[in-house]
This record gives sequence, C-alpha cells and structure tokens, in this order.
Amino acid sequence: LSRGGSNTSMVDEVMSILECYNARATFFVCSDYCSVDDRIKKATRDLVLVHGHEIGNHMVEDRSGYYSRLSEVDFREQYESANLILTELARENVCWFRAPQGVFTPTMRRVISSSDIPASHVLGDVFCDDWALACKDSRFVCDTMVRQATEGSIAIVHMPERGSDREACLKVLESFLQAMTDRG
Repeated sequence: LSRGGSNTSMVDEVMSILECYNARATFFVCSDYCSVDDRIKKATRDLVLVHGHEIGNHMVEDRSGYYSRLSEVDFREQYESANLILTELARENVCWFRAPQGVFTPTMRRVISSSDIPASHVLGDVFCDDWALACKDSRFVCDTMVRQATEGSIAIVHMPERGSDREACLKVLESFLQAMTDRG
C-alpha cells in the first residue's frame, strides 16, 4: 500500500482514522505496492479480513498513460497479473477496477468484462488532485471535496506515504471525514 514498502506506509494511520469515523473504504491498489514486503502483505490482507474494507484493482503500478497504450493481449496480461496477486492477498475475488489516472479505454472494457472474474470500472465524483495539492494546501483540497460531495458520492483520496508530498493526504482524509460527519 506504499511505493516504498513498510518504511513509508501510513496504512495504520489511515485505518485509525477510518475506524474513528466508522467509515468503510475500497482501496484501489497497485499490486506492486502491496506485495513489497511481509508487513505490507499482512496490512493488505487485514484491510479485508479484519477491518471489512474492499480492495480494487489499480493495475500493477501507477504509470501515467502506460496502460491506455497497451494492446489487448498486453493489457490482459498486466490486468490478470495484478488481479491474481490482489485476490490472493484479499482471499476473495476482486470485483472493482479503476484505471490509473481514470483513463478507461475500450480495450480495458473488453478485457475486464471478459475476465474469468469480471470487474466493474469505478470513477469517483469527488476529487481534487489531492496527491499533488495537499502538500501545498490540504484545507483547499478538503473544502473543494466537501463542496463536490453529495449523498452517494464516491470520493477519491490517495494513500498517504510518509516522507513524500502524499503524506498530506492523511490530513485531507481526516478533515474530509470530519466535514462529512458534521454535515450529517
């Protein structure tokens, strides 16, 4: 759940915040980032088995524009590779998919709908480039997301990573959940 493995993972902090607000989440995970080391593998497993969250496929790694250019054969290989790892870690079928950067192509649609374990592609309607902006102004990111949110919304908050700009995503998550709680 972190590009840098256990050293940069903030999954415990995220779990604490979600528990505090009694919130459930679907974690769209890159398989390379959740199989780095044994602690990360256990944390990924615990998301589902202990905490009751879900895991979705976000491919092998988050590579800008890469997957949208792959042939159907190459995309299928990458998709199924990620699905195999995530299913093994979660100990259940992964039925959600989110294309990296939200770029979902007809090739991707054909592959995920014809897979042995078909998945639904999910996009969020509440998003504010948290991974890029939170380090500069987490209050702005949270306020923007709160304005976008309506009942039934799907909010995208990236996994915070210790020692990077993404660390500030933890504050965005906590502030957003507090604002949603206050709103009722």
